[in-house]
Amino acid sequence: MSTQALLQIAATLQLAIAVLNLFLVRLLEWKEDLARMPLLLREVFQVHAWFISITLAIFGVMTWRFAPDMASLANPVCRWLAAAIGAFWAIRTVLQVAYYSSSHWRGKPARTLAHLLLLVIYGGFACLYLWTAFGQAPEREARTPKAFGAALRGPDNRLAQSCPETPWGALYRTVARAPERAPD
Repeated sequence: MSTQALLQIAATLQLAIAVLNLFLVRLLEWKEDLARMPLLLREVFQVHAWFISITLAIFGVMTWRFAPDMASLANPVCRWLAAAIGAFWAIRTVLQVAYYSSSHWRGKPARTLAHLLLLVIYGGFACLYLWTAFGQAPEREARTPKAFGAALRGPDNRLAQSCPETPWGALYRTVARAPERAPD
């Protein structure tokens, strides 16, 4: 399966989690517990739940829209986006194990299954996005000075022409004059 297809599956799952998160209080039967909370705590909880859903929806929509660019590493912004989403899910995966008490699911088969399923999904998101950002072959091809210079200046040498007296222009001139190295 292609990286683009995996990213689109991840986008769909994130959108589903975003919607599911809006119904978490009802699904986990927390309505009475929330009602006993002080008003401010209840409001903070609800706002955070909405913003988690909004964040996941943004991740899903951005991933769906830019999956081809993320998969091809065509744009550095897509690499940064993949790295940021990957870091988000990596932290969430660690929290799933390290922060939540096992008393929430131990001895409860349905909750244990949900915990394990979420652990696999969150960890899968982290691996996919971080691999997309850092582990793909096209990134390794850009390590030679000539390839780096081509990436830096773009197809029409815009960067060096638009800013010749800046560090970017100086870097371009240095890289452009670098002799091509034999492959390692």
